[in-house]
Amino acid sequence: MATYNANGDRNAYADISGVWLDDRTPAEGRYLILGSDGDEFIVTDGTGIYHTGKNMVVDRLTVEVGETASRQIQTLTFNDEEPGPQLQQLAMNNPGKSIYLSGTLTVDYPEEIILPVPGRGMETARLTGESLVLNYHPLDMAMVQLADQWVTGYLTVQIQ
Repeated sequence: MATYNANGDRNAYADISGVWLDDRTPAEGRYLILGSDGDEFIVTDGTGIYHTGKNMVVDRLTVEVGETASRQIQTLTFNDEEPGPQLQQLAMNNPGKSIYLSGTLTVDYPEEIILPVPGRGMETARLTGESLVLNYHPLDMAMVQLADQWVTGYLTVQIQ
């Protein structure tokens, strides 16, 4: 954690030795660290997002500092409006970059939002009544899920 915190201007990678919590198969590999949650990390291998304390049992984790990070943080505000235009503009302004959304939105039609089963990955979106809570949720998924919705709330955007 000290290495990760001391190098905030650089991408950090977790070299993990451990097992997946769901079936105890090896979870060995190198993962990009997206953020921290207490003493644990939120990581990605490019195909999924994982929480080291909840999705995998880590036997050994070492942090390696990589290239200078091009990470940007932005805030999006919605006031009972369609989120599509802002989300599409965000995607168009950042071609080829990974974009993750965190925050809570009040949605008009929660019954129309289809959330994927997280499988062995971290649950990045959940519905509670009319509230959609996002945590490192990929932009491309959010664009599909929020099509034809009217929303109110704030999102923190992490662009990598």
